[in-house]
Amino acid sequence: MANRILSRMRKDLKEIIKNNKIFEFQLKIQEIKKKLNDCSFISMDLLEIAIKSNSSAEMIETILINDKYKSLNYYFNFPEGKQLPLSYVLERNNFEIANLLIEYGADINWIPYSVFHNMINNKNSKYIIDKGFIVYPNLINNLIKDHINFFLKKLFRYYIYNNSFILKLLSLYKNKTSLSKKHWNDIISKEQNKINFNEYMYDDAVTSNNDIAFNLLYQNDIRDKKIVCQEILHVLGWRDRLVKAHFLNKILNEELKNYVREKFSNKEVILKYIQTDNLKELNQFIKEQNISLDDYNYKYNEHYDLLKLALEYNASLAIIKFIFNQCQYKHLNYNICINEKVIPLFFYLISESKYTIFDFLIQNINDVNYENIINYLHHYHLLSNQKLKFILNHNFELTVNPLIPFIRDHQNQLLKTVFNYYIFNNHYIIELLLLSKGKISMSYSQFQNKITTENNKLNSIMNFLYNVALNYNNDEAISIIHKYDYREKNIILNNLFHLFDNYEKKDRIIYKIESKELNLNVDEYFINNLRNSEERKRSIKNHIKQKYGAVINYHIYHYDIGQLLFINNYLNCKNFNYILKHDFIMKYDLIMLLIQNKKNHFLNMIFKHFVFNQEFILKLLNLSKNKIKLPQTEFNDLILKEKSHIIIGYYWYKEAIECNNDQAIDMFIDHSVSMNRFIEKDDVTQHLVGSFYSSNFYFIEKLFQCKLFDINLIDIDNIVNVMDSYKEDEEDNEDDENDEEDEEEEFEDEENEEEEEEEDEEEFEEEEEEEMEENEEDEEDEEDEEDEENEEEEFEEEEYEKNEEEEFEDEEDEENEENEEDEEDEEDEENEEEEFEEEEYEENEEEEEEDEDEDEDEDEDDDDGNEIEEIDDNNENDKYENVNEEEYNKEEEKWNHDIEGLNNIEMEKFFKETKLDILPFFIIKLLNYPFFDFKKISFDNILLIIIKIDKIYKIKYLIQQCLNHKTFNFEYVNYENVLSIISDSYDTINNRIVLIKWLIEKSLSHKTFNFKRINFENALIIINYLRNLDLLKFFIELSLHHKTFDFKHITIKKILFFTGSLDNNSSILEFYIQKLLSCKEFHMRYINIEEFLSLTVKITNPEFLEYINENIIEHPTFNLANDISIRNIFLSFDRIYGDIVDINSAIQYLTWKLLNHKTLDYHNPLIIETILLSCNEIKNTSYIDFILEQIIHSPKLTQRQSMNSLKSIINIKKILAHAKQHHNHYMINFISNL
Repeated sequence: MANRILSRMRKDLKEIIKNNKIFEFQLKIQEIKKKLNDCSFISMDLLEIAIKSNSSAEMIETILINDKYKSLNYYFNFPEGKQLPLSYVLERNNFEIANLLIEYGADINWIPYSVFHNMINNKNSKYIIDKGFIVYPNLINNLIKDHINFFLKKLFRYYIYNNSFILKLLSLYKNKTSLSKKHWNDIISKEQNKINFNEYMYDDAVTSNNDIAFNLLYQNDIRDKKIVCQEILHVLGWRDRLVKAHFLNKILNEELKNYVREKFSNKEVILKYIQTDNLKELNQFIKEQNISLDDYNYKYNEHYDLLKLALEYNASLAIIKFIFNQCQYKHLNYNICINEKVIPLFFYLISESKYTIFDFLIQNINDVNYENIINYLHHYHLLSNQKLKFILNHNFELTVNPLIPFIRDHQNQLLKTVFNYYIFNNHYIIELLLLSKGKISMSYSQFQNKITTENNKLNSIMNFLYNVALNYNNDEAISIIHKYDYREKNIILNNLFHLFDNYEKKDRIIYKIESKELNLNVDEYFINNLRNSEERKRSIKNHIKQKYGAVINYHIYHYDIGQLLFINNYLNCKNFNYILKHDFIMKYDLIMLLIQNKKNHFLNMIFKHFVFNQEFILKLLNLSKNKIKLPQTEFNDLILKEKSHIIIGYYWYKEAIECNNDQAIDMFIDHSVSMNRFIEKDDVTQHLVGSFYSSNFYFIEKLFQCKLFDINLIDIDNIVNVMDSYKEDEEDNEDDENDEEDEEEEFEDEENEEEEEEEDEEEFEEEEEEEMEENEEDEEDEEDEEDEENEEEEFEEEEYEKNEEEEFEDEEDEENEENEEDEEDEEDEENEEEEFEEEEYEENEEEEEEDEDEDEDEDEDDDDGNEIEEIDDNNENDKYENVNEEEYNKEEEKWNHDIEGLNNIEMEKFFKETKLDILPFFIIKLLNYPFFDFKKISFDNILLIIIKIDKIYKIKYLIQQCLNHKTFNFEYVNYENVLSIISDSYDTINNRIVLIKWLIEKSLSHKTFNFKRINFENALIIINYLRNLDLLKFFIELSLHHKTFDFKHITIKKILFFTGSLDNNSSILEFYIQKLLSCKEFHMRYINIEEFLSLTVKITNPEFLEYINENIIEHPTFNLANDISIRNIFLSFDRIYGDIVDINSAIQYLTWKLLNHKTLDYHNPLIIETILLSCNEIKNTSYIDFILEQIIHSPKLTQRQSMNSLKSIINIKKILAHAKQHHNHYMINFISNL
């Protein structure tokens, strides 16, 4: 479409929305959808424009109904930052629009705090809480920090025991539901705990100096007050005096204030006795005050923990023991802050050499391995031999990390200390003594095992220590490590040999050993082998090369020997077996070649070579020969380990599936099953989609037959996403190929043009030279003749050039016919189309403005179904447009004949044998699986796959199979989404209409279908996108007569928005009203009558208004005395009574009908009073005048009831006071004149 038309349409829509012209908007949208079937090309957020323009609720709902929004929880930008539609209207306290957005799916809990805290105000706070707002973690903390106290007050007041909770209790009472005491307590407890109060909230209140929030928290905290007070003490206890004093003065609760003051006073006394190391006074004070020391301890706090403070005050062991026992410490693995350093408590004790206290604490809590104490002390140069010995003798678990710094810094004395005191340390000796003291007998072998275990404590790190010492050139450390290396001599020498042999400065090591600078227990044989190892390696390599030839894994141009043999057709079983036996390294590329070319006998050889080879078999025979019995678990592990030599990866399956290599698929799945290792869930999705696109029925069959297969491995939602991405990739590839072809053709054309131009230039130059020679020969002629000849020559040259150009163009066209279409013709066609569209658009605009009567006639014609035909004419690109209907019908007949009488298992076999379509085969396979359940796998997602099938009769069949499945239940189905999936499918409009009609019929006849689970109006809106009146009528009629249809929650307003005034077409609305009223279950109280009438008057159609009068106002259940408020109707009319004559006439017509309605008894003075009180609230004086005129001249008023005589019957004072209250001067004057 031309940019000019698009720009004009956007401008028109913006103006209509900004001016709140609802019905003009509906007409414009209808016009666009008729021509193009959707509005997506507009690329405009109509909702954003409407919200920013402060449009009415009716306009916004019309937009939401006519323009699909996947979600309303999205952002749009403003100068002041990002906003969501809901947050924007709430910030402006527009609750009517907010209600509408929430109704259509906006979630108040989706608003992030970054937006929320700017949006919240006093007016909208309670509304937000009432709309299901959930207090998420940290919300209270954030509100406290930002001093949003007004919302905290509302939250504490209305969030707990809110309206929904009260209604729930009333419902239980009304239904006489009996509850046990436990159940009742659970309900109350759950409600009370909706806000999780904690210490961090009080801490944030104090930190942010928010004393109002602090008091609010205490007033509303439902927890045990003892716990709350303890937390407050913790929060305030470590603050400085000024902060404490400030909050003590601001605490409103006197009981809490006195409690906190008392506790702080006691705390100061306790700290004084600890600081002075006065245990006797401290103990006496605690007994006299009858308090617990633990209540005054901020246990594990790095600043105010009593144990930490006592250590800092250099308290005696007696004080430490008293605090430890009184406060009941469960562990000591925490940090303390001393001298502005945060360190673990144990680190401080050892660094300060407080060994007596350390011993006491360790005896009570046996854990010295918190953090790395040795590293810490070494880093701060606090580690001495004495401290290291002390640590090692207290069962410290040594790792390699603390030893590295010793070796690196050549602190070999510390290294010696480790070896001397870590093995057979005090802890070990005490353990042996305890065994002896307890007279616990132990066999010699048990004792030896205990000694060996202790000896081997450092065995696992010895190799690494040698390596570290070698890297840091610490020869002495190597000697020390060797001295304390208790492993077998052969193991030690082997490790040392490999270590030294790979060392760059091997000669230096040999010299050090020989000169005894390295004190190692090695002989000459070791040294000679070390010295001559390189020469011997070279000798062995040369021998191998001479005897066995080149390296078998050598690559030539990135190809290994296996690939080269295969590519050159030389690979056979004999040479392949040879290279496998000679340590050929199998690479990914060769595997892929074998899979792609279905050389499965080679794949089989690979499995046989790497799994259960001769070496493994000999190992089993040896076990059998020696009668060595293995436990079943060990034997299984042995088999599994052998099978794990080959792991089947994602790309193995991918290639086998795409190449339809069934034998390879068999091999891979069987091997995976034997390893008890199946395909990953994400890979199953990819492989299934791959099988769809390569029509690989075998993989699907094999997958479902596999004993390790689990239906939960199939992620239908993910399959749909992958299929869509596959399709996008294919389209992109096609576009790229087309672009490349076009570029090649353009390049060839340019080359041809250049060659032709060069030839033309050469010919032209030759001819020009000949002409110049002729001119020279004719110089003797007369001047007149020369002039004439020159003129003739010029004329001939021009003609020649023209001819040349024409010939050149003809030749170019002929040469390029085979390669490309004529671009100029295409451009002309496009320009003509654009001009035609522009003209058509302009003509339509003019026709709408000038020929409204003609438009009405055309719209009446549209009611007969021409609308759909017009849409079909515009669907030039539909993929089924050229399908012959007769052939299609024959296909369907054949299909029905072939499947007639087949059950699900037989259908599965039919699809597999015919291989017509893999998607139906997969769906049937899925439905036939024993553990398939629609509760776990969504029908909506399965439908997204089914809808991709190209034949509607197959789609119907598969949907029917789903509906017939034993686990299918509409309770698990999003019915509106199902309708939307079909309406958005890639099929033709007519096919979509046929399919939706069929689905509606099948759905509503299903035993589990229930209208209480769907939104009837939303379903109508989705169906309306297809613009087919017959389909809408079909759905309405079936729905209204369904046994579960919910008349109490119908919303006629929505139907008005998308049908009521489109092209002044009211037939669908009349049909709906007619069917609705014909239902015996219907009652007028089920609809919002004032809203309905205020919308219908905008349909300026006299016949439709008369229809409303006859069918709505005259309905037997329409009662102005009881169920329906005439006041509300008049006020809703008043809001739209204004400058539009047709609307005013419609309002007057319906007002006249209402005032003369049979249920209004003018003999009852209260009726007159109600009407006059309603007039007091009406703002439009013309409308008041019309109502009063109708009452005064109403035939229902007898002579005795004239207005002048009524003043003695009705309460004039009440009506006058009411008029003054509403500042209605017109009514004040009218009543005063009575």
